[in-house]
Amino acid sequence: MIVQFRVEARAQAAARRAWWIENRPAAPALFDEELEGALRDLAERPASIPVLLVRDELSIRRWLLPNTRCHIHYVIDAGRGVVEILSLWGASMGRRPPLAKTTR
Repeated sequence: MIVQFRVEARAQAAARRAWWIENRPAAPALFDEELEGALRDLAERPASIPVLLVRDELSIRRWLLPNTRCHIHYVIDAGRGVVEILSLWGASMGRRPPLAKTTR
C-alpha cells in the first residue's frame, strides 16, 4: 500500500522531529529511524493494528513508536490502496489529537 500524510500530519511530524533533535542529543536520528520503520510496516501490514475508534464512518488505528513515544493515527483505504496518516501525536500528552473531520 501507499502511505500518505495529511498536511496536518506532515507538519506534526516535522515539529516532533525538530523537538527530538533539539532535546535528545544522545540519539538525534532515533525519531527518523523509528518513523521510517513504522512507515515501511504500515505499507506492508496496516491492518495488523486493531481499530482505536470509528469516526465519520472511518476506522482509525493507532500505531505506537515505542522508543520515541509517538502515536501515528491512520486510516486504511483498501479500495485506493492507501494508508492515510491523520496525525503524529505524543503518547505522553494524555489525550487524543483533535482528529479533524475526514474528507475524501
